[in-house]
Amino acid sequence: MQNDLHIVSIKGGGFMRLELVDITLENGVVQIGGKNRQGKSCILSLIQMMKGKAYMPEIPKNSDSRKGKFEIALGDMDNAIQYIVKYSFTDKNSYLSVEDSEGKSLGMAFIKDFLSPCLDPVEFFQNATATGLGAKERRRRALDVVREVMRFDFNLESFLNSIGLSEDDHARSLFSQSSDPVEYFSKLEEYIKTNRKEWNDQKRSIETRVNSLKLEVPANLRNAEPESVSDVLETYHKSVDVEKHAKEMAAQIELDNKLIEDLKTRLKEARVDLETHEAVLTELIDAMDSMPTPEQTKIKLDSIEKTNEIARKAEQLRELASELEDTENGIEQRNDILESLADSRVKTLESAQMPVKGISILEDSIVKNGIPLGQDSTEEGITDAFMIGLAKFEAMDAANKPKLKTMVISNASLMDKEARERLYAMAEEHGIQLIMELVMDERESGVIFVENGTAVSTAE
Repeated sequence: MQNDLHIVSIKGGGFMRLELVDITLENGVVQIGGKNRQGKSCILSLIQMMKGKAYMPEIPKNSDSRKGKFEIALGDMDNAIQYIVKYSFTDKNSYLSVEDSEGKSLGMAFIKDFLSPCLDPVEFFQNATATGLGAKERRRRALDVVREVMRFDFNLESFLNSIGLSEDDHARSLFSQSSDPVEYFSKLEEYIKTNRKEWNDQKRSIETRVNSLKLEVPANLRNAEPESVSDVLETYHKSVDVEKHAKEMAAQIELDNKLIEDLKTRLKEARVDLETHEAVLTELIDAMDSMPTPEQTKIKLDSIEKTNEIARKAEQLRELASELEDTENGIEQRNDILESLADSRVKTLESAQMPVKGISILEDSIVKNGIPLGQDSTEEGITDAFMIGLAKFEAMDAANKPKLKTMVISNASLMDKEARERLYAMAEEHGIQLIMELVMDERESGVIFVENGTAVSTAE
């Protein structure tokens, strides 16, 4: 594409072993040769620093210089310079910047968007096969590169339905926070594990309360239901009213007896009243005999309170038993989800279109045909890393943005001539500028030769 870029030239001095560099680079295979410890790898380090300050050595300046300065020109397919990356170093600090062809400052983040994460396939291969301290983080960086070029056939709704989380908004939101299904599976697995822990904590809390209530509620009373206190109180209040009425009628009878003596003239009528009152009194006394006394009522209320206390606890016990069952079901469901998640991860990876035939992801490692990357040979591993870089360029093509189609192979002498020629052919086929670092004792035609920190392009 016309938008593609490559490195046109590198000029400057004072960086690490480099005293003077003034080289022009072809848009194809570029070989940088020389003996060991002459400054070849320093030129590749300059290119790597386009990734940002994290790739700058702690002491970048040459020990024989008080300061250093470099410019890397990036041009299009017609070698017209589009951007210039500038580095400068002093005793106290280092600076990185980028300008467009008109001198406008753009910032390093602008250039980083142009770069393939496989700018140096050797670095990718070393990260992918790292062991020891910091290895996990380095392997993760390599995995991120592979995932960037994988194409997944993944349906979120179907997946959530299959594991029973179609109504879980958080599980759905995690997908929008992930760059691909593999990262999503990791985040979802962490969420489910945290959620399962919460359910297990809740289960232990419920079980503690259940066991406590079981000590207070006898087994034969765990189906007890509360009795009505209001009915007992209503009966008691009625007995109080009857007793009061009876006392009033007794007093009235006493008054009537006195009136019999005083009201002889009204004797006949009084006797009728007396008989009536006596009849009522008899009924009231009979009613009183069937009514509970205050002491009986208190005993009944105390009994009901004890019964109701047991009944309330029995009801709590039944509710907790149901809650405990729901919690255990929830934990079991999350165990099933985690198991399904593992299966889905495997199936999704198996169905993904990988950038290199045989390449896949197994847990936190990159494998080829089921064995860790690079176990067959370093040459094969570097070649695979190069092909992953090519796949990344293809993915970048879809965005129709400028990209630096440059890759560097540090210490390419690790590969034999046949393996290097295979890379040359692939680079030419895909329009890649491939910069190779080679150990050689003598100058060769077409090779940028570095000697005593000096690399200068010549007519030769």
